[in-house]
Amino acid sequence: MSLVTKKDFEPMDPSNELLVEDSLRKSRVQMLIAFPFFGILAMLLRLEVSYDMPTAGTDGEGFFYNPYFVKSLSEEEQNWLVVHEVMHAALKHIWRRGNRNARKWNIACDYAIHSIMYQFINDSTKSEHKSKLKMPQAKFYNLKTKHYENKNNGLYDPKYDNMSADEIYDLLPDSKSKKKKKENPPFHWFGINIETDGTISMLHNNVNIKTSSSTVRVNDFNTATIKYNGSIIELYLNGSLACSQKLEPLEGDIFYIKNANDSNATSFEGYLRNLIIQKLSTGNKILDYTLNNTVTDTTWNSENITLTNAPFQSDGSVYSNGLHPKNKSTASIIKTPAIRSFDIEDFSISVDFKIDSIPSSRMPIITGNLNKSEGGGDGEGDGEGDGQETLDDHGMWDKSETQNKGQQKAQDWEGRLIEAAQLAESRKAGSVAGYMKRLIQNIVAPQKDWRILLNEFIQPETDDYSFLPPDRRFQDNDFFLPDLNDVVEVVKRIIFYIDTSGSIGDRELCAAYSEIVGACNQFSGKLSGWIGFFDHVAYGLHSFENVTEVLKIKPEGGGGTSFYAPFDYINKEFKDSDDIAGIIILTDGYADWPKENIANGVPVLWLINNEEIKPPWGLHTTIKIKI
Repeated sequence: MSLVTKKDFEPMDPSNELLVEDSLRKSRVQMLIAFPFFGILAMLLRLEVSYDMPTAGTDGEGFFYNPYFVKSLSEEEQNWLVVHEVMHAALKHIWRRGNRNARKWNIACDYAIHSIMYQFINDSTKSEHKSKLKMPQAKFYNLKTKHYENKNNGLYDPKYDNMSADEIYDLLPDSKSKKKKKENPPFHWFGINIETDGTISMLHNNVNIKTSSSTVRVNDFNTATIKYNGSIIELYLNGSLACSQKLEPLEGDIFYIKNANDSNATSFEGYLRNLIIQKLSTGNKILDYTLNNTVTDTTWNSENITLTNAPFQSDGSVYSNGLHPKNKSTASIIKTPAIRSFDIEDFSISVDFKIDSIPSSRMPIITGNLNKSEGGGDGEGDGEGDGQETLDDHGMWDKSETQNKGQQKAQDWEGRLIEAAQLAESRKAGSVAGYMKRLIQNIVAPQKDWRILLNEFIQPETDDYSFLPPDRRFQDNDFFLPDLNDVVEVVKRIIFYIDTSGSIGDRELCAAYSEIVGACNQFSGKLSGWIGFFDHVAYGLHSFENVTEVLKIKPEGGGGTSFYAPFDYINKEFKDSDDIAGIIILTDGYADWPKENIANGVPVLWLINNEEIKPPWGLHTTIKIKI
């Protein structure tokens, strides 16, 4: 585990920082040329310098990087890093962990990405393109030498080829092989105490006692906070610094807190609430125990805090009776579960407490033990004991702002992944590796060849990528893209109307969406128009220009069926039928049919989800509903 914090990095001179940023921009252009699929995706993450992490990471919106780390990589390794980060977002790793072990999931994700990248390299027919990607070794930042050093090889194993992170996760061992236990494993013990004069003090390993002149309030809640920044540990009382002492970088990866000091058999007598442990530099919560029956545990450890003989109070606290902690039948026991791979680079621990009177002898409020597990910890970035180390920092994945609207973010990236693959393949046949193609096909596999169905609506159009693309997603780029001038097939002003009457279920709706998404993909994102829903009435039309926008459109309806409804709505909204290239109705066909003149000469395609109904007019085809 790297004991690195923001304070260990003196910000680069702005000119040097800019040079690093330019090198990453160059990497994205190189990927556009050598591996268009990766290059297109890489453009979607904004570049952002961060000294809060020793390597690099992403939250699905930005590519955050420590410029010193990027500078330590070769050009080919920088290219690899650029692809690595965006693929975490494109494959939705950031939002799909669920209740799985964090470290194991992180390792599985890296294996999956690197397998895909090697498949792209192996499938490439040009040696000059193959040479553009090189997997870096996992690195750590040496605090003494102030340099990055290689720790072990990156995560790749051919036995995981063609597997998703989910499949790889299930094959990874749950625990690492144990090392020989050290005779004296690293151990640290922290304590916050109340002295007999009412002041607060801090203990470290029961030997180093740091007193203060800060006094606690009686019959009122106080807040005690320990802060550690990697070299100095501080104790605060009610927001004011009480005392501090120098403390060399710690070792350990398992941490827990309780209301007692086992060394001198004492425990806290009073009221406790709001026990919070968080990363000091980012504010990211590791544990948040409100102790009021609404315990929130943001780690993957599903155990709740142990509360024995510690009744809840009306003010949301729990009462600790101060009895001998070894007598478990009568003593109050308040203890957190073990926090695996506790981030000891920097942290803060705070708790609210209230006492009725000043104690007659030193009394602990809370104590915490930091131990070293056998064979290394189970946390992210700690591969000691099994040689498995992630290339980058996944700490941002746990942030609330990253997970906020996570389902929508994952859906957006699903659309971008499909669009990038289709665009890359249209520009350069064979530029998307086989496994990636199969993965995308599983996302959406249309039953129809929409190039044939919409042949009469195709309009040739020239794309010019010689200059800055107009797409707002690329607005932070200040370079010229390679010349990719080409004539592409474009279909505009198409109206899709989906039957959402009571006879249409989830499978039918899913099939309808799959065909629309498939049509967009087959035209490499060059299909646009409107989507609407109807039952006995027609609902408003929603415009779309890409797969992402299609997937955001939610169905409406659920009543009877009227084929008059969508045409009446279209005729009302579009006074000039020339504004519409074609109308596609996705339905089961069970309703009365209007006369053909209701379409006002606009071509109509009926997409029927069964083989029983044959429309009396217009073009028609069928799709099968999978049971």
